[in-house]
Amino acid sequence: MKLNRSFDCFIFHDVDLVPEDDRIPYNCQQDDFPFHMSAGLEKWNYTLPYFKLIGGVLNVQTKVFIKINGYSNNFWGWGGEDDDLSARIFKKNLNISRPDTEISRYAAIPHKWRAWHQRNYNLVYKTKQNNSDKEGLNNVKYKLVRQEHKQLYIHLLVNVGKCPYRNCS
Repeated sequence: MKLNRSFDCFIFHDVDLVPEDDRIPYNCQQDDFPFHMSAGLEKWNYTLPYFKLIGGVLNVQTKVFIKINGYSNNFWGWGGEDDDLSARIFKKNLNISRPDTEISRYAAIPHKWRAWHQRNYNLVYKTKQNNSDKEGLNNVKYKLVRQEHKQLYIHLLVNVGKCPYRNCS
């Protein structure tokens, strides 16, 4: 995959998180560290359950996303992909910055646990050696379905193919 380098950054946002404060900075950060925007979740009493957590809402500069080789292509469905991405970030000796949790507060919309969640979490533990240099952006296959230019962002809809596992839905 060749990223369009005209994008300054990417903000990856879980669909089940709702911001509680309109001062949360939804703009590209100036430093080279991934910016974990959702450090304060209501369901965790606005504290981080573990330091390397980056799930929820993550803001990352394009050049940093390329450096860490993006997300793994092995995760399908929900869960675990953020922990794998965190390992990629720390493997490249990058730190994570976070906003003040008095501002960066999110509520999570409840959803059901599914069988494939456990498969993804098991995959995180199997890939602790982290083969991030061998798979990720450098070998992802996709088809661009639609590109919509909005006032403040560009929405890309892509097809990454069929899930290779049973029970993906």
